[in-house]
Amino acid sequence: LSARLPEITPNANGFNLKVEVQNFGQVSSKTAVLKIVYNKDEKEVEVTTGKISGLKPWQTAIIDLKCGKLFNKGTEYNLIVIINPDDKNPVKLHGKITPVK
Repeated sequence: LSARLPEITPNANGFNLKVEVQNFGQVSSKTAVLKIVYNKDEKEVEVTTGKISGLKPWQTAIIDLKCGKLFNKGTEYNLIVIINPDDKNPVKLHGKITPVK
């Protein structure tokens, strides 16, 4: 499984996050866990977690998640999107993103 950086948009209680996940394998995937974090003052801040249903080969899914008011307007964050964070070899995507104002 492979994820893209989330689209982050504000809502009344915090933020909505949409993450595109795709199975580039030749076999169906099992249910997986998706976790989004960023580092602040050398500590990991958990943004949100969710589940990815099993995907068929080459299938794409959009995972809709929510989080509280963790982001500041116009601030750039170094996000880490992690698939199966408890595995010995989780899949990680690092990237910079500024939430939509």
